[in-house]
Amino acid sequence: MSKSFSFQLGIVGAGPGGLAPLFAAARYGRLAELLLGGVLIVEKASAIGAGRLDGYTIPSDSPAEAFLDAVEKSAEPELRELLEDPTARALAELRGQTVPLRMAAEFLSVASQRLCSLVARSPGSAVLLEHEVVSVQQSGDRLWKVCVRDLQTGREQVFRCRSVHMATGAHQPADRLYTEPVGDAPLSPRFSDKLMQSGVLFSPRGMEEVRERLREAESPQIVIVGGSTSAGAAAVQLLRQDAVPLQAGSVALLHRSPLRLFYASAEDAIADGYSDFEPEDVCHISGRVFRLSGFRFEAKDLFRGALGLPGRTPDPRLKLIALKSERATAEEALERADLIIAAMGYRPRMCSVLDGDGMQIPLHEPVSGDWATVDQRCRVLNVDKKPLAGLTAMGLAVGPAASHALGGEANYRGQVNSLWLWQNTLGLRVVEEVLKRTTATTLPLMRPYVPTLSRHLTELQAIEESGTYSNFGPVNTRFEQQIVSSLFDGEGHCLTACNATLALMLAIKNAIGEASPAKRYALMPSFTFAAAAQAALWCGLTPLYCDIEPGTWLPSRESEMSLLQEYAGEIAVIVPNATFGNNLSLEHYEAISESTGIPIVVDAAASLGSLNCRGEAFGKGSSFPIVFSMHATKSFATGEGGLLYCSQASTIERLRTMASFGFGERRTATMPGLNAKMSEVAALTASLQLQAFPELMLEREAISRRYATELQGRVERQVTCGKRQARTFESVLLPQHLAPFRSQIMSLLQEQGVMTGSYFCPHLAQQVYLRERSVCPPLPVSDDIASRVLSLPLLHGMTAMDVGAVVETLFQAIDTFAWT
Repeated sequence: MSKSFSFQLGIVGAGPGGLAPLFAAARYGRLAELLLGGVLIVEKASAIGAGRLDGYTIPSDSPAEAFLDAVEKSAEPELRELLEDPTARALAELRGQTVPLRMAAEFLSVASQRLCSLVARSPGSAVLLEHEVVSVQQSGDRLWKVCVRDLQTGREQVFRCRSVHMATGAHQPADRLYTEPVGDAPLSPRFSDKLMQSGVLFSPRGMEEVRERLREAESPQIVIVGGSTSAGAAAVQLLRQDAVPLQAGSVALLHRSPLRLFYASAEDAIADGYSDFEPEDVCHISGRVFRLSGFRFEAKDLFRGALGLPGRTPDPRLKLIALKSERATAEEALERADLIIAAMGYRPRMCSVLDGDGMQIPLHEPVSGDWATVDQRCRVLNVDKKPLAGLTAMGLAVGPAASHALGGEANYRGQVNSLWLWQNTLGLRVVEEVLKRTTATTLPLMRPYVPTLSRHLTELQAIEESGTYSNFGPVNTRFEQQIVSSLFDGEGHCLTACNATLALMLAIKNAIGEASPAKRYALMPSFTFAAAAQAALWCGLTPLYCDIEPGTWLPSRESEMSLLQEYAGEIAVIVPNATFGNNLSLEHYEAISESTGIPIVVDAAASLGSLNCRGEAFGKGSSFPIVFSMHATKSFATGEGGLLYCSQASTIERLRTMASFGFGERRTATMPGLNAKMSEVAALTASLQLQAFPELMLEREAISRRYATELQGRVERQVTCGKRQARTFESVLLPQHLAPFRSQIMSLLQEQGVMTGSYFCPHLAQQVYLRERSVCPPLPVSDDIASRVLSLPLLHGMTAMDVGAVVETLFQAIDTFAWT
């Protein structure tokens, strides 16, 4: 059994309705896909069986092969093997015939046990016997909390499931006998002393109770109320027994709707003398007549005679009374009856369904003509008939309502109660719903939050009308001015670029100028993104890697100073990285630059939105260039883009020239250059993002604080410098002894719908291409952090419950490896 407390699917009840989606998944080759995310099965009984089927003494309403079908056509070899089981062989010998429900139950038990063994053996799945579900409760919009009680100990525990499938059985509610008129009035209380529900009749002691009730009746009169399958089964059960002597007319069946007969085809019906059907009563899929409402097998034979089909002798002991047209006769029969069998249908049992606040969610109450409690996708309906996301149900009396897609007669208004459909079409629908919800509720590590341009057609049209799409046009210019004013309090200057890597290349090239061959190194941390090293290589430099601080993950001052001394006179530029948006000490680098004469270019890719210790935008007032990224994964996301900031106007203008091929004069190169210009459409996107950015950063800051609260110090977090860190994701460190298990921990999180990363692993000195072209001194802290770092989702729209779920799942994954 899995130790997991989170599952893709929780199944409440391991009877036919509960396991039907798994049989459907097995048949259509999707069981492995379902098990990958973890399946929890909770069953009250001490062993996997077939629900209450083995407690009925009546025969099936389906042919023997309907019970074999899901195994015969399964894509799972272990299920197909069961066709050699004695219970399967016994059914196979009765193909085309009805079978005792107990016989069908024996085979279903064997098949269900084998199926559950596949689940139990699957990593991340579990089967709990002698447990009951107390409640299922919404947890945000991603999860359901399933409260489960151990029936042996009374201990309760809560599991998290993306989807829950309920199959908790059905019952014949007594209150319906008090509210639903039969003839002149409801059956109860006026006939309470002689009432029996059909379910009691079908139980092992049912006929014994009938005999006891009729012991003193000289000429027993029995009335069956109902026109459904249960009513037909009750009539057959009573008429084929011989313990209670029955006379002509002893059994009356009171029915509201016309009694229908099932036929494999319209031709078969006509050949049998049955013509009481219309073209719309023929299933458009199978061609069967009254596929859903027609009586079959023994009940069909009984009613063929009662309805007067040619060549059929009616059983004189049975008489049919139509409630609508023979009301007085029906009342007389009820008054004279010694026993009334109520076969008025079943209602589903549903466990408690709660909202996020623990309040009961009112569910749709079945009413006449609208019996289904689920929609066509088997999703449970609330009182407003709206489906509850991630909650499905199946089983006797659950539904769904008949539909064109499912087949059957067009005018049928009842529920679809078919084991074959449960294990095929309907079961597959549940599987599809589960997998679709898993995709929809999976938390990605990063999800771009980019302005929707389709909502700004006027601005796009203005760009088209201007005829300017690039070359630092008016939209671009306006954005550069806006961001200086908005983020940097009007101080300094900005230049856009089509991406941050080109911006780094420009800044480095401008910083080193025509450097002497002796100055060949770019000093940078190894624990950063590859763009910095690649930019240095493109500028003809060799990356020289320093280590990082163990808490902040910013460049190690000790490591930097050691390398500055060792490679004195050989370092052309220093490119410190503001790791994950953390706030570098710019004063520290100003001091280094002043004392060594080495220029500085700051790689602040993730830092738009970061605030220094004075509460100002990171980089404000810097005399050396700061390079920001506006990539889709960053907090300030435009899709693709870069931004250069510097307090020196001359630096920005020189970089602007370099970004346009080095053209100092019209189409004349006057300095090194490339094409790094941002398009007008990208600049519009950036301008729109700027409008929403303050609110977005407050949201991301709140999510990060929530992480800090939920993590409770159980794992290390990056130490933030300054007042705010514009994190792209939440970074934590696994305990050192779990570093070898990081990939497994990430896989466990993924199975539970939480996507993670391991930025920056491998760090630059661990990447073969870069290592061969760089100088890589010992980097013990970088090695350690890279081996343990785990990146967690930090997304727009994440709720406190989402954060709690991520952290709880992380802790469970960590605890899985606690033995190490």
